[in-house]
Amino acid sequence: MDLDGPLRHRLTAAGLFALGVLFAVLGVPDTYTDVPPWLPDGRGWPLLPLAVACAASLSAPRRPLSSAAAASAAFAVDVALGGSVAVLLALGDVLFRSWAAAGAAGRRRLETAATAVVVAGTATAAVLGGSVQGVVGIALWLVAVLGVPLWWARDVARGGELARLAAEQRRRAERAAMARDLHDVVAGHVSAIALQSEAALGAARTDPGAAARVLPGIRAASVEALEEMRTMIRLMREEAPGGGSAGAAGAGAEGVATAPGLEAVPAAVALARAGGLDVALVQEPAPAAPARVPALVGQTAHRILTEALTNARKHAAPGAVTVHLGERGGALRLSVDSPLGPPPVPEAGGAGPGRAAGHGLQSMRERAEALGGRFEAGPAGGRWRVEVVLPATASTASTTSTTSTTASAGRGAPRDLETAP
Repeated sequence: MDLDGPLRHRLTAAGLFALGVLFAVLGVPDTYTDVPPWLPDGRGWPLLPLAVACAASLSAPRRPLSSAAAASAAFAVDVALGGSVAVLLALGDVLFRSWAAAGAAGRRRLETAATAVVVAGTATAAVLGGSVQGVVGIALWLVAVLGVPLWWARDVARGGELARLAAEQRRRAERAAMARDLHDVVAGHVSAIALQSEAALGAARTDPGAAARVLPGIRAASVEALEEMRTMIRLMREEAPGGGSAGAAGAGAEGVATAPGLEAVPAAVALARAGGLDVALVQEPAPAAPARVPALVGQTAHRILTEALTNARKHAAPGAVTVHLGERGGALRLSVDSPLGPPPVPEAGGAGPGRAAGHGLQSMRERAEALGGRFEAGPAGGRWRVEVVLPATASTASTTSTTSTTASAGRGAPRDLETAP
């Protein structure tokens, strides 16, 4: 049963009318004024303005301005007949619904009309010679009757708008995270495929066996890219039906089970080596068992490693690349050293010397800082070094990840230029 739509409106109107009937049966129609002496005997007279006010409550979502006018007229008649709490409540309900259903111009008209009635009623009381206390009382009464429902409706609308803005900020943050994941999944493997294919084509004229040596690396990179894209698409599909915390929680659980972590570091190094990169893995001291390192930390380290190896393959000068992985002082430390290559030639309208268009470094930095880690990249002793330090304890990683995600939800993922090694 839907109680938030038209059915709720009908139940509210019926309840208000039943309250008026109850007052009439009990013989208390004159709630806050006296019944005028010219009114014929009978207890049913207050039900007439109440019926009009209840009908206006039902029509307020469709005709807000005319419904508010009808309810106000019914309220004026009810005051002349002695005043009923049921009509007073019905008027508040009509004003609230009318303001919520009206557009910007209609809302301004309602507020202007209410202000005019308050001013006119107060001025009339003063002209008729009422005491200061009486005039102030009438003014406050009119503000309470006409102003409070409109103020309440405005406050509810403002709260709904803030909730929508917060939801939009969360969606933007999720889109930025998906874009970053898509870059990490696709860019590294596709770049490896392109570079290896270009090398094979260049060497095919002089070395017919070059293609046979390069093709396994191309196939391995293609299979890895497809597997990671399947995982990402599966997570996105699981998030779609929930659209909230439940979907996110399911995605997180699935991500822990499928996304590669520390256990996949040797495979990532082997894949880079198969692509023609002279890379060595040094683990000193060796990190804790992957099962004891937080899954999110391991996944982040693996992502940063694959991105750093991709950058080394694309930009580094010929020479050995060294990957250091270890755990010291409760922190997981990863560094990738590669020969410092010449600055790439910028494209027309692109970045200046020493910079290449891309988001690899920015993506790595965001991943590290989201866990409360530290990321540095730049020349060091004639080589290019990417170094990251991540918390290796579950409590620190989960707390800092939640804090960083909340703080950055409103600004999205910044897009920067990637400094090439």
